[in-house]
Parts: sequence; structure tokens; C-alpha cells
Amino acid sequence: MPCYKMGRFIGEALESVGAQTYTNWEVIAVDDCGPEDGTREEVETFARKFPNHRIIYHLHEKNAGVSAARNTAIGLAEGEYLAFLDPDDAWDAAKLEFSVGAFRKAGDIVLAHHPVKVSQMVATDSPWADVCFQPSKESRIYRLSDEEHFLNTNGICTSTVVVSKEKFERIMFPVGMFFQFEDWVAWCLLGNHGRFAYQPEALATYRFHGSSFTFRQTQNDKIKLFANLEALLCIISRTKNKVMIERLGDQIVEVLVKLVLKTAENWRMQLKPVVKISLANAILRALVRKKLLNLIYLLRWRKKSL
Repeated sequence: MPCYKMGRFIGEALESVGAQTYTNWEVIAVDDCGPEDGTREEVETFARKFPNHRIIYHLHEKNAGVSAARNTAIGLAEGEYLAFLDPDDAWDAAKLEFSVGAFRKAGDIVLAHHPVKVSQMVATDSPWADVCFQPSKESRIYRLSDEEHFLNTNGICTSTVVVSKEKFERIMFPVGMFFQFEDWVAWCLLGNHGRFAYQPEALATYRFHGSSFTFRQTQNDKIKLFANLEALLCIISRTKNKVMIERLGDQIVEVLVKLVLKTAENWRMQLKPVVKISLANAILRALVRKKLLNLIYLLRWRKKSL
């Protein structure tokens, strides 16, 4: 559990862990140098209620971001599987039993996930229905790269995910991302290592509130586009999969074109003629493709030289 300014929610999140029908769990809560908001007290109170479980509160000396907090927790974890729970979300009692059961049934999967119920806490409409992150109405095992939404959008909520620790330690969450799409990057990269299991039962509650990044991006389309661009560039700099690099190049061009058009729209430029848009689109795509390949080579050269 990565904790930062979530003291008012974390008690409920912890209680949802304590209520699990699958009882072989531990809790690693990493406070990312947040203000005094009761987080430590909530974790320590929870630990006293469950003395037979391993429950750790770890404080970062400096704020390092949600990825660093999750990575610290992964380093401290002792289990075979990693389950991620944000402190402003909560699990249903059967969540871990279902997710761990998926690994035992399938054997060769690297990630299990499911939909979430949305708890609306702000007046602004959420971008989802009452149940979201629901790509299918049936259980299935699949390869992420075969999905239509792959590299287009993140269809997996972090608080639903259970992964193989052995596999995920090769990936980890990227640190230093400004727009916080680190989970999407991690799932895309983990997809190169095996199949995912999806179950249609909504076994977690996702809070949509004013302090979340999701809320901020719903208020500004350009923020979402920049977040997508950062995530795609992060993936392309961390993969050696040639097929993925090719697809990433196409996606990055798409996002850049949308950003240009969105900026033009904001500047009230008159780009109504279809010919002008098509020509600008084609030129931009050609330029970006060439620059993108140069960027990939530069990133890899720098990585090797360091």
C-alpha cells in the first residue's frame, strides 16, 4: 500500500484486508513522507488487531512518488504473490481467494484482475459507469498484446491486480513519471512475460475523489494526452520487443497528432478543410517517425554508456 495524504481512507482499506476469506496475507504500507494524517496510527492499530500477521509500516525519509513507494513495498514483501491496494480503495472479502485461485487454476499466468465498483465522491461525473475496468462479461485468460485497447488505454485498475512476484520483480514500477501512469506501463511490459487472467466479478471499490490524479485528468483533455505520451515513451525506452516498438511508434504519432489538433482547437485556429488536416497529419507522422527512431537509439546508447 503506497500511502500519501490518505489517512482518512486507509483505515477502511486495511479493514478490507482483515476481512479476507483468504487468510495467508501480509501488509506492507509505505508512507511516502506524507504529512501527519493518522496513517501510522491506523496501520499500528490494524497490526494490534492481527498479531499473527506480518504487518509493516515503512516511512520514506523523502517523498519519492507512488512508484518508489510500491517498489519499496515489493522489496519488503515475502509472499509468492503481490497484491496492490491503494489506501483510498477497498477489497471485497473474496478478492484474494478469487485472485490467488486464478493462479492455481491457470498455472502459467503472470497477472490476475477484475472490475471495480465506483464510489463517486465529487460532484463532477466520473469517466466510468458504476462498474468499470470491465473488458468482458466472462472469465478468460488472454494475452494483453492481443487486446484492442492495448497501448490505447489502461483497462486494469491497480487495486484489482495480483501478480507473480518472481515475474514482476523483473519489471517493477517506473520511477519519476510526472503523470502517474506507471501502472499502465508496468502491465504493458509484464504482458511480454505471460498471460493475464480476468474474472468478471467486481471485487473491489474504487474511489473517485478530488485528490486523485484521475479526477484531475478528467478536467483537462490535454493532461490525459500528455500522460499517454509519457507512458508510451516510458514503455518504448524499456522494451526490446521489436513488434511492440513498431506499435508504440504508431501510437506515439497518434497522440502527438491529437495534441497538435487539441492545441490548434484551443488557439481557435481554423483547420476546418479536411485537406489541410490530412496533409498536416501526413507530414507530422513522417517527421515524428524519423525523430522517434532517433530518440529510441539515443535512449539505448545513453543506457549502455551509463
